[in-house]
Amino acid sequence: MSDTGQKDKGYPKTDLDDRDFDIVLLYGGSGKFACITPLGATYEVYAIEVPKHLIFNRRLLLQNITLGFDPHTDAGADPDCPNTPGSRVPWYLSFSADGVLTEDEMAQGVEFNQAPPFDIEVQANSLPQPTDAGWDNKIYVHLYWGNASYVSYGLPTLQLVKHDYDIKI
Repeated sequence: MSDTGQKDKGYPKTDLDDRDFDIVLLYGGSGKFACITPLGATYEVYAIEVPKHLIFNRRLLLQNITLGFDPHTDAGADPDCPNTPGSRVPWYLSFSADGVLTEDEMAQGVEFNQAPPFDIEVQANSLPQPTDAGWDNKIYVHLYWGNASYVSYGLPTLQLVKHDYDIKI
C-alpha cells in the first residue's frame, strides 16, 4: 500500500437526532390565537453534546422549524395582544468550543433574515473542533439578535437534525 502522508482521521459516523423541542406559546386576549412575546435578551447560547471519542466535526444540519425563531420589531399592542410583530430583523448564528463568543467566531457567523421553516447546513470550517482550546465535548450554538425588545413566536433554539463526524476508539 502506498504512503499518502495523510493521517488516519478515524471513521465517519452520523447521528440523526429525532429529539423534539417544546415551543411554548402564550395565549392572550380572547384565547383564539397565540400572542407574540418579547425575547427579553439580546442573544442565546446553548450546547450540543457530542460523543467523547469524536475527533473531527464534519457537518451539522440544523432546522429552524415552522414556528421557530423569527425575530421582529415590536409593532405595539392590538385589541387581543400586548405585542404584535413589526418588520423582520436579521439575526446571526455562530459556534464556539467553550461557550464564549470571540470576535473571530462572531465574524464567521452567518446572518439570517427569512421566515421559518428552513434548514441550516454548517460545514467543518465553521464548527469548533476537538483541537480548539476550551473544548469540552460540546458545540456551543450562539444566536444573536441584538435587541431585548424584539418579539418572536418561537424560542431562540434550532433543532439538530443531523451531525456528521469522525470518531476514533
